[in-house]
Amino acid sequence: MKKLKLPVPDSEDEDAEDDGSIPISAYIYVSSAAPQITRIGTKTIKTPAPKITPCGPFIFSSSLPFNSFITLVAKAVRCLPTSLVTSQMEWKFDRPGNAVKKPLMDKVGYDVMISTIISRHKDFVISISMPPPTPNVRDVVSVSKPQR
Repeated sequence: MKKLKLPVPDSEDEDAEDDGSIPISAYIYVSSAAPQITRIGTKTIKTPAPKITPCGPFIFSSSLPFNSFITLVAKAVRCLPTSLVTSQMEWKFDRPGNAVKKPLMDKVGYDVMISTIISRHKDFVISISMPPPTPNVRDVVSVSKPQR
């Protein structure tokens, strides 16, 4: 068996290694609501598939707290963290393509996601699916207020 030499980590990498955290890549897919099925008489009209808007990617550390993670997701989607509908967020591994989506609703779902990713030992790439952010009163006020 041939032995491989491992590269010596830089001083910046040592900090990440010390706390045992790993970098995780995430892609976000914002999907609009599925359109209603239309009927004309007895005939059903095909409706278009829901629109899916990709955002990201971004990289985060496995040691990142849930609130900071939500802030990163909001930054990638270009909205306020309070506008995210976290109760409908889901995640899955990128491979295999038919992986089952799992809920990512709150801190518990986030902790389960992190522990599942860490236990995998490879392919630290995930996809996050979510509905569009809800309009926030603060967003509307800040847009309508003239800047001085």
